[in-house]
Amino acid sequence: QTHMGNRWIGSHTIGAYNYGGLFDRLKSKFIVNAEDISNPDLKPNNFTENVSRSWFGHDSAANHFTLNCGTVGAGFNPVPRSFPRSDDEFVAIGVYDTAYDWGTRIWSSKRQLYAELLERGSLQSYPSIYGSFFSANAATTVGRFEQIERGIHQAYFARNNDYITINDWLAEEDSIFSLALGILTELATEEDSSTLVSLLDDLSVLSESLQDLQSDRSLLAAEIDSLLAIPLGNLEVLNDTLTISEDYEEYQQYVNALYFNMLVDSDWELDSTQRVEIEYISELCPYFAGPAVYRARAMRSLYELVHYSDDTICHEAASERTRYSIPIKPSEVMVFPIPAKDLLVVTISEVGEQVENFRIFSLEGKMVENQKTDSVNNLLIPLSEYPNGLYFLELLMTSGKIETVKFLKN
Repeated sequence: QTHMGNRWIGSHTIGAYNYGGLFDRLKSKFIVNAEDISNPDLKPNNFTENVSRSWFGHDSAANHFTLNCGTVGAGFNPVPRSFPRSDDEFVAIGVYDTAYDWGTRIWSSKRQLYAELLERGSLQSYPSIYGSFFSANAATTVGRFEQIERGIHQAYFARNNDYITINDWLAEEDSIFSLALGILTELATEEDSSTLVSLLDDLSVLSESLQDLQSDRSLLAAEIDSLLAIPLGNLEVLNDTLTISEDYEEYQQYVNALYFNMLVDSDWELDSTQRVEIEYISELCPYFAGPAVYRARAMRSLYELVHYSDDTICHEAASERTRYSIPIKPSEVMVFPIPAKDLLVVTISEVGEQVENFRIFSLEGKMVENQKTDSVNNLLIPLSEYPNGLYFLELLMTSGKIETVKFLKN
């Protein structure tokens, strides 16, 4: 069982500790990617803590950690347990260790479980808690984003045979090029006129075959693009119309939008503005910013390879915010719609508080708007002239307080 979390504590440790029955195994190996320097976040950062609790013993190995569950249980089970696992049950019924499972960590855990259920299709053979979980999350961003991922996979999988055909044709084209190169080499040294004529005839036949293959390949590629346009277009609309409220949802929606542009247009180039935004998201802590960070990093790798130290990134991010479930006062500022297209609506809910001045900054830190207001509770900010992207709205209140919120123009 590969555990993709960072901390083994609370519900997650309980899930590991109770893996299988009492007599199911002598030890269970929970493999963690300890060697990949690009993903240090996959190592449990409280490994020593759990060893000291005698929950696990540490057996070192070349490429992984083996978490030995000690004397609990007897026998040996070399096969990882199939779905559902103990952790899945905790996620389905909403049991979390709220000291270490928060916001995007809970959201990401729900998405992983939803994706597993979506892949399995029929849930009748599983406990009812999974069907209830699936239904409850189908219309939330948990379900919608996983439906989008699944839809992309299915759209391309449906064209799998076509891609195989194209690859076969490409291999055949390479073979023709090799034969043609051999003929050209012979032509350079051949002096016999009849042999020259024969070689030229062979070269002409190869040229015609190559043109036919390239024509067929172009037609099939165009047909694939046409067939993909409808399902990808529908998924793109679903992504764009999602109602979101959290930063990590906003990041996911934005990188998905860029991804759809790439897929639909078959254009894998990012312009300078898109690169700035992708680089910003790629350098966020994935525990706070969610799975969008990994897609942003994949997009960034199209034009540059970067090493990310999530230990450092997340330590710095955690120092700026609490890691515990302390109730947070609801925001006094609301902006909608998200994403905004032509107009951004800003409302102030705190009694007696009004906006005296507002400024808008791009991701690069450039101020693009600076306006005084007539001390109002609501703002309507035109955005039609703004390029698409993430922006920061800074509000100066009549009390002297400054509020800053992010919004997405798309």
